Amino acid sequence: MRILIYSPPNARAVDLQSVMEIFVKKGYEVYLLTHMAKGDLHQNVEKYGVKTFGAGFNANGASAYLQHVKYLVKFVREHKIDVIFAHLQSTGLISGIARKLTPFKLFYIRHNTDEHKLEGSRNAIVINWLANKAVSKIIAISNKVSRYLIDVEKIDPSRVVRINLGYNFESYIHTDRKGVAADIRREFPAKMLLLSAARLIPVKRQMLVFETVKKMVEEKMDVKLLCLSDGPYRPTLEAYVRDNGLQDNIFLLGSKKNIIDYMEATDLFVHLSESEASNNAVKEMGYCRKTAIVCNDVGDFDDYIVNGVNGYIVDKTNPVEPAFRILKDLYHAPEKLKPIGDKLYETVVREFSIENVAPLYDKLLNPVKN
Repeated sequence: MRILIYSPPNARAVDLQSVMEIFVKKGYEVYLLTHMAKGDLHQNVEKYGVKTFGAGFNANGASAYLQHVKYLVKFVREHKIDVIFAHLQSTGLISGIARKLTPFKLFYIRHNTDEHKLEGSRNAIVINWLANKAVSKIIAISNKVSRYLIDVEKIDPSRVVRINLGYNFESYIHTDRKGVAADIRREFPAKMLLLSAARLIPVKRQMLVFETVKKMVEEKMDVKLLCLSDGPYRPTLEAYVRDNGLQDNIFLLGSKKNIIDYMEATDLFVHLSESEASNNAVKEMGYCRKTAIVCNDVGDFDDYIVNGVNGYIVDKTNPVEPAFRILKDLYHAPEKLKPIGDKLYETVVREFSIENVAPLYDKLLNPVKN
């Protein structure tokens, strides 16, 4: 059987890498096609034997979508693809249209809940709606996504398949770690070193994390925050740091490939986003035996994080004050962090290891194989 993993970006993605690796181990012939030209993702999976391709153009505007449909139809026919796993809305829509022109089995993997509505992007709302219409089977990567599809978007439950993202956690050591955690800690010395890593857009609410750090600084705590990633909200965040005199406490470092080094260097991950599907970074932090502060009713955090046991959950509607209280307590009692981080490690390995997720993919593929 020939399986195509179809996704827009070309950046490293351990969940995608892990599922491709396990498919190859199971004897499938695996292909990767991205909208963007070849990048780190392609390089990382080629060593597993995955055949990789990059279209080299993005899907923006109706003409670009039609161009992608033609490209995909030709690709499927040329490589005799049997099954496509389409990640994100644009590839879901393109694959759904292409399937009407050439036969293949399609599974659209939904990576968002309400972010497109919170951002107020009319284009994203339309593409999301069209993707739902174009496909027959949607893989929900968390209970939150599944409930949103069924209860809010009124998708027939028979069309929704529930499968967690799966990770070969060991691969992080090889692709996301340079072994410089101690150097990072020396570069940013502080009694408490915090980490934030998410696209710099309003819905991820880095500003609330900054406000929390500001409260700690006002109480004379020796704290620093490393903020990774980039995005259109960066100038606003930089202005907040500058206007509040936080240049010695908050550092916007841009995107980093060696995120594991930063996780190993820091004490705690603070993520106050109001919309997720199944956040990768918190699981990665857990694999480093560190823990996180997250919001309730966001993504799959309520499914696997137990407040005060393996992590901390605060109220989504007003998270700054409870996050501040948690951080203040941990600042004065840092010995609490290690056992909670160890518990989160146990949880993420149990719930999200690719070996534990793979049987659910077998159930999808066996009818095709037979």
